[in-house]
Amino acid sequence: MLTLTSLEMPPQYERPRVYGARVKDARILEGLKAGDVATRIGMGVTRYSRLESSEAFSPIDVDELAKLSDVLGFDEDYFSSPPVTVVERSALCFRAKKSMTKTQEDEVAAWARLCGDLLHGVLLETGELVKLSLPQTPSDLPPDEAAHLAREALGIRPDSPIAQLMRVLERAGVFIFSAEFAAEATARHDAVSLWVGEARQRPVVLVRDIDSWERTRMSLAHEVGHLVLHRYAKPEDAEEAAFAFAGEFLMPGDSLKNEWPAHATLESLLPLKLRWGVSISALIEQGHRLGLITPERRRSLYKQLSTRRQYPSGKTWREQEPGFDRREVEKPLLITRLIERAYDKNINIETLRRKINSWPARFLAPLVDGQFRAPAALPSAIAGSNLNVTSIFSRSE
Repeated sequence: MLTLTSLEMPPQYERPRVYGARVKDARILEGLKAGDVATRIGMGVTRYSRLESSEAFSPIDVDELAKLSDVLGFDEDYFSSPPVTVVERSALCFRAKKSMTKTQEDEVAAWARLCGDLLHGVLLETGELVKLSLPQTPSDLPPDEAAHLAREALGIRPDSPIAQLMRVLERAGVFIFSAEFAAEATARHDAVSLWVGEARQRPVVLVRDIDSWERTRMSLAHEVGHLVLHRYAKPEDAEEAAFAFAGEFLMPGDSLKNEWPAHATLESLLPLKLRWGVSISALIEQGHRLGLITPERRRSLYKQLSTRRQYPSGKTWREQEPGFDRREVEKPLLITRLIERAYDKNINIETLRRKINSWPARFLAPLVDGQFRAPAALPSAIAGSNLNVTSIFSRSE
């Protein structure tokens, strides 16, 4: 009797499976080229390209996954976790986008997906629904009208400055992250906004962690303009509209007209700067937009900003305006609260990252560290691969 003995081969589904979007994000964030990664893991360039572009999972060999993890510095679990945040480059809104390369846009999009993953994780864990109070308007609505609707929806009086812009926006359901994200790509771009979630129902703003309360507030207001005006469509003049929205949102024209000095000088604009929480440059633009100063006066004021210097720093007013030290740079808080409710106030960064699709601590920690914390808060320590088990949050409020 002839007996046939077959070699038992492992079924296909037992091979590791990775998602192309995860692989591409890791490569982009590490600043590597696809061909270089393919070479270093011993995979053909064409096959690697198909791997990254695959919309579903792709099976790879165990040793290939190990090499991929080693080359990119991401856990193997990260590559096998299904993407939960879909962000197209076209959905990103930020200033001077036309000056960015495709790779730079991809880097910003990868950071945005990380924010979406973190948000998805904590909301899924808490089961909380954050009510959205931002109005949705047609993209062709005049920016000043949209700004008035936004202030009304947020409960801000027409003649009232916005003291704490981040708190107002977070109470309205806007999720704000602060970090030095995509440094090279965003050297001239202080913030980016987008909608995430299955129905694009969650507004997210990612703002660079910069040492300027004036720029931070204006960048936030600019992104709110995008969120209100350009949720479903972005016209050619979207950036101009967002700038106009931000000016009217922070400095309502009717109120500003009543307070505008008879002769606008840098000195006479300083009290308005501190009252409305904006830069002198922003006041010059809004004043010009409202017809309170002529184009010639606008140019003259800008020239003075560029030539007048502060004592003792020697910096021009364009580099650092007087009053730069009269306010603290605002920091977000909502994500902090959600993480505390979802997990524990004493959770450490290593534990948190394993709950958020195994994103590396070096990317997740800046988003957490950018949240508001009391001076006594313990830092999330990252020293090479040896992570100290310290509390991310340590405060009494």
